[in-house]
Amino acid sequence: ESARISESTGETLRGFGEISKGEAGATKGLGDNLQLLLEGRRSRSNGSSVLAQDGSMGRLGGAKLAKASSQAGPRNNNRFGDEFVPGAGAPQAGEEQQASFFTKVYGWMSLGLGFSAVASWGMIASGAAVALAATPALVIGLIVVELALVFGLMLALPKISAGTAAGLFFAYAALNGITLAPVLLLYTAGSVVAALAVSAGMFAGMATLGTFIKKDLSGIGGIAIMALWGVILASIVNWFMRSAGLDLLLTYASVLIFVALTAYDAQRIKQMARGGAGDKAAVVGALTLYLDFVNLFLNLLKLLGKRKN
Repeated sequence: ESARISESTGETLRGFGEISKGEAGATKGLGDNLQLLLEGRRSRSNGSSVLAQDGSMGRLGGAKLAKASSQAGPRNNNRFGDEFVPGAGAPQAGEEQQASFFTKVYGWMSLGLGFSAVASWGMIASGAAVALAATPALVIGLIVVELALVFGLMLALPKISAGTAAGLFFAYAALNGITLAPVLLLYTAGSVVAALAVSAGMFAGMATLGTFIKKDLSGIGGIAIMALWGVILASIVNWFMRSAGLDLLLTYASVLIFVALTAYDAQRIKQMARGGAGDKAAVVGALTLYLDFVNLFLNLLKLLGKRKN
């Protein structure tokens, strides 16, 4: 989970970097979220949110929710939410209970994306996104609050109610939408919509595959998580190297990683449903899929997006 958040944050920072130095031809920001925010290039990798310069720091944010490989049946290797994945031989929940769990996970994920979209649109329509991009200190402060929300949710999950957990997730999603607004300003509306449509199609396809495929995707998930951390480390290095070629390579790698993680997470959520997981697990699943989608979108936007003059 941490890896995904880092990747997403990096992309945002990178986007900010692009805004600040957009006139100079796309300077690299502080990280996916930080980079996009501070340097005007807010597209992160994995959450992925820094443009590598556009891309290097962005991948830091993407590291938001790194996942370890699952064990048999899938009980995973000490990853956020693993306590909700039943072990082999555990009794299965009824079909109605499973359907209710899926509805909550994908419904809450969709609401989270909706909060992000409304927050970004409000920032752009009001002109606040431009003001935010010009205030690095405020951007950093918002990102700190954003990270505090999501990591606070992870740490407090055993002690808080499902309603409180969902509220923290929605607050995080809304704040993430605010910090991503300056990044979206770098691209034409048509290219943002196109990247969003492609992301939605890829996400839906891989989530469907992960839900219905019989093959255990634990091995693929473990490899994808390790690769994500590698991308994050390489992005940090590229923050100093400022290699456009490496940034492009890392962006393509990030797309492949989040495509794989989407299928892996969808299978993991199916296993939670079969194990009779409750509302807290549904919040975990919604947050995980939300991060997968956002990181996938930010990296595709870097590849497909048309920048404004």
